[in-house]
Amino acid sequence: MKFRARLRGDALWSLLLAWSLFALFRVWQATTVPALVWPDSKDYETIGSHALWSGGFWFGSRPVLAPLLWMVTRSPAHYVLGQAVVSVVVWGFLAWTVAGIFPDGWRRFASFTVVLAFATSTPIALWDRSVLSESLAMSGVALLFAVVIRFVQRPTPGRAIAVVGAALWCALARDSEIVVPTLLGLLLLGVAVTLRRRPQFKVLMGTGCALLLAAGFCISAVIESGRDNLNITNNMYVRVFPYPKTVAWFASHGMPESGQVDRLARMESQPPMGTAKAVFPNLQSHAFARLGVWITDHGAATYGLWMATHPWDVVLDPLRRPERTFNDGNGDLYAYAAGNRVTSGLTPVFWPGWVWLEAMVAFTLVIGVKRKLWRNRVAQAIVALGVIGLAAMIWAWNGDGQEVTRHTVEGLAQVHLGALLAVLVAIMWWRKPEYKGIRSKSGTPVATMRDPVGTRDTQPVG
Repeated sequence: MKFRARLRGDALWSLLLAWSLFALFRVWQATTVPALVWPDSKDYETIGSHALWSGGFWFGSRPVLAPLLWMVTRSPAHYVLGQAVVSVVVWGFLAWTVAGIFPDGWRRFASFTVVLAFATSTPIALWDRSVLSESLAMSGVALLFAVVIRFVQRPTPGRAIAVVGAALWCALARDSEIVVPTLLGLLLLGVAVTLRRRPQFKVLMGTGCALLLAAGFCISAVIESGRDNLNITNNMYVRVFPYPKTVAWFASHGMPESGQVDRLARMESQPPMGTAKAVFPNLQSHAFARLGVWITDHGAATYGLWMATHPWDVVLDPLRRPERTFNDGNGDLYAYAAGNRVTSGLTPVFWPGWVWLEAMVAFTLVIGVKRKLWRNRVAQAIVALGVIGLAAMIWAWNGDGQEVTRHTVEGLAQVHLGALLAVLVAIMWWRKPEYKGIRSKSGTPVATMRDPVGTRDTQPVG
């Protein structure tokens, strides 16, 4: 017994050592050079100067989570340190949660360190030195995975509140992430309908409704602030105005000045190789004043109608080359990187290209079918969050015509994290035979399988 207790203590110290090394790396990355200040950073400072409960704070030009951190830290240096500390704590919590899925021993330590190693990869740690919202959004993704895993293991009101809070965190970090509480709420309501006679019904139903209410609040904040007008205008510049057929569709739905837009598009020179054409009418000028008013009053609704009536374009347009975006670093995340940084050598392993990511998914599907993981609640939750991440990527791309490289990275992180955790569960899923005094008709003891990961029903094995 003493040996087992000492072993558990040694294992705890090994986890703390791994977390401490991770914390040192992330904090060092954030603080070794001056913080990068971007145009968005100035907006956070302006919004953060308002009172916490004022309309200027909640309905400003940016979502409120980054301005809230600025309100607390008050300087770029303290801001990046604050977001690094938040990231270290949240990713450590996710690693601890994932490790708890597995039994003591190498599985627990391996899963813990794998999650932390993923959080050192460049697309995650890249934002540590920037006064932007990406680091906080990444922390929101990690927190969402952690609390959802705990919720599906044991759905309680307290854990339900944590799920709603984590989803709200994601939506308040970036407007494009509003799709996360929306889809997660709909999913939980759908699951609740199938469990109408089970004790979890009320908790799942309440959680789903609360998630939809949180999403509704965030959507109303976007509309009230007018942030959607800027996003729609950016979409018009690069996805509507350069293409006469698309302009004609919008003109048939009330858009004025279509002829002038087409003439301006013909006058524009060809874009550089590898970049999409963009047409920028001066909406403040007399020639396009009516167009500017129309975009403000009807642009969002009309663009939404266009998306609803062109679903294949919504899904396939992100795959077009050149990509129909502008001001996006030419698709290179390193355009947002600070100098004098150390890139994690683990990045190629934990953030593979799409081909290897698809191979990971295929591998997980094969192992999952063989081990019947579709019945595992944790595996179901991880897959669902990964799919929601893919939907968030598509939504972020279609939601704004510029800086999509940066805007889609949170959804991409969610996809990668979901694939990684699914592989961990597929490889290290563990079931321990446990005798409970059950005997067969012949009197032979029968073993049942105890599944700490969260399979719905135990399975007889003997």
